[in-house]
Amino acid sequence: MKTISEFILAKQKQEKISMVTCYDFTSAQIIKNTNVDAVLIGDSAAMTMHGYPNAVCAIMDQMVLHTSAVTKVIKTKLVIAYLPFLSYRSGFANTLLSVKRLMQAVLPHINLVGW
Repeated sequence: MKTISEFILAKQKQEKISMVTCYDFTSAQIIKNTNVDAVLIGDSAAMTMHGYPNAVCAIMDQMVLHTSAVTKVIKTKLVIAYLPFLSYRSGFANTLLSVKRLMQAVLPHINLVGW
């Protein structure tokens, strides 16, 4: 697993990294044994998984659900989860609440020993 510091170093060295988008448990099972460096859980889930016309339709509940499903499986890759459109523009307190919800979706699935 690459650490954040290793990603920063790779950027400084202009090295390529690999990232794939994932929204669900089954796809995460396929991805977990690959050499992909990072997994993105994007707001495009609104379109690809829920049939909405654009990513603006993504809501926090969906992002929490998809983040939880993916992180049940992905343990050795950097996982990046989006905050839905404008969810971070309604004030600092609301932004922190949204971040908290995403973190709570992940925490049951990770080992914090050594943190």
